[in-house]
Amino acid sequence: LLGRLAHELGKTVLMVTHDPTAASYADCIYVLKDGLVVGTIEKVEPGNAALVATRYTELVR
Repeated sequence: LLGRLAHELGKTVLMVTHDPTAASYADCIYVLKDGLVVGTIEKVEPGNAALVATRYTELVR
């Protein structure tokens, strides 16, 4: 719902989460470690928490 509204209204939504399932619905995921951006995860299949979790683990090593 939030994503659809953002696209319809041309707005940007910033969401902070530790939930890979929720993050998988984002257009772009910024991964932080110790307050610094260590990488990004581009659009993945919505609901693909396993891919988000795997990529996250690779980036924070």
